[in-house]
Amino acid sequence: MSEDINIKENNTKNLKDKFEKSAKEAKQIGTQAQQRSKFLSNSSIKPTVQNKNGRII
Repeated sequence: MSEDINIKENNTKNLKDKFEKSAKEAKQIGTQAQQRSKFLSNSSIKPTVQNKNGRII
């Protein structure tokens, strides 16, 4: 019985650790995306877009 409890506690700890690691990675990715977005919006290089007449704007 206590062996089952230990297994459950270990599983819970492993899941918690994996979740926390995933949350950290997600936060890091979000921060990088935010910084990249700011950089691109401040950049002098803008994407070229064609209007419906085929002109580049």
